Amino acid sequence: MDWIEVIDSAVKIGLGAAISGIGAFLLTRDAYSREIQKIAHVRRLDSLEQVSEKAEECFSAWRRLASKLGGVYAGRNPPDPDFSERQWKQILVRDREFLETRQSLEHAVARLRLLSAREAATRLAKFNSMVGEFRESLILQRATPSREGFARTRAEVEECIREFHEALSAIYLSADEPAPDKSFKPTPRRGAA
Repeated sequence: MDWIEVIDSAVKIGLGAAISGIGAFLLTRDAYSREIQKIAHVRRLDSLEQVSEKAEECFSAWRRLASKLGGVYAGRNPPDPDFSERQWKQILVRDREFLETRQSLEHAVARLRLLSAREAATRLAKFNSMVGEFRESLILQRATPSREGFARTRAEVEECIREFHEALSAIYLSADEPAPDKSFKPTPRRGAA
């Protein structure tokens, strides 16, 4: 075996190993990138589900409070002009339940903002603000709302809840779209058509 054959064999072996090494590197990098994207996608959906659960708990507590108030207005002894002491006690029980769930709503709004879900965060913050103003008037100032004022507030809050659901639904639907493929793609040579 002379020097040329030795060099030829070394180049063939080295070139094959280099090609294999580069190929393995590119495949591993692509698989790792896809795995990271998959984990991020799953975490985003988990966060959205947590937000949704917290919001629904609060919406449900609001509806129980609104239902109690609606029942008082529709009952045999509607407020004239104020709620009776018995009615206040029933309302305060529902308000306490609502207040417990409302505290977690701020965390849900913050998480939505962190996920760049601005529309849903805005709708949820609007809900929080609307019921906060109503609650401040009703509970803290003990101002009895008129039947029409209560019905108007209830309808506005339900509209706000509907808008939040639409915004969250749009986020869920966009989360199902596949992520753009960022795998290795060779750049075309200059002058190639």
